Parts: sequence; structure tokens; C-alpha cells
Amino acid sequence: MSDKKYDKIQVGGEMIDTADNDEIMAILEEMEDQQEAVRLLRNLNDLSRELGTLIFNVDPNLKNSEWKSKCDQLRMKIDDLVIYIKSLDK
Repeated sequence: MSDKKYDKIQVGGEMIDTADNDEIMAILEEMEDQQEAVRLLRNLNDLSRELGTLIFNVDPNLKNSEWKSKCDQLRMKIDDLVIYIKSLDK
């Protein structure tokens, strides 16, 4: 059962729908190839951690345009991986 106040969380300037996380986990749990599921989850976790670290780490040597570009690139990688995982749903 979902608690409405936790259906979305904010990371940086973006809202992330936690229902996506639930859907992704369900897909990965149902995969026959559990090694592949673990690899995909690890990749998603690594990308998310890298984005979170970039968002919350203030690097005085990083220009704002560079920071935004790196955030955008990581977000696109995460989005692509999520789309791929969702495409595995049978």
C-alpha cells in the first residue's frame, strides 16, 4: 500500500515518481536471468548514486554549465536504462 506523501521525492530540481522504482523492482524480481537482473540493478544504483553525488556535492572548480551538462548526461543514462528495464516487462 502506497502512502501518498511518499509517492514522489525530489532530487535536485526533479521529482522522481517512486512508483517507477516499485515497477522496476517488480520487473527485475520476475526476470528469469537473475544475474542479468542484478547487473541491471547495480548499474541503475551506480548511475543514481553518481547523479546524487553530483547534485549534492558542491565542487567550486566545476562551472555551472559543466555541472548541468554532467547532471543532464547522467539523467539521460538513467532514463535510458529505466526504459530498457521497462521494455523487459512481459
